[in-house]
Amino acid sequence: MRNLLSDLRFSLRILRRNPGFSIAAILVLALGIGANTAIFSVVNAVLLRPLPTKTPLASCRSGTCRPRKAFPA
Repeated sequence: MRNLLSDLRFSLRILRRNPGFSIAAILVLALGIGANTAIFSVVNAVLLRPLPTKTPLASCRSGTCRPRKAFPA
């Protein structure tokens, strides 16, 4: 526990010495966390959650389509 507190004090001292680096590091971390959260939210909503129907497989349609007619000769 004592080492953790001394490491935190040291890191705060270094961050105070270089405010530009501190702001850049915090900004990059915030953007990374925000992008990760947004991507996970989209993947969760689209791919991971089941469809909101009682029979999700009934909404799928299987079969073949009739071929289109060829151009007139």
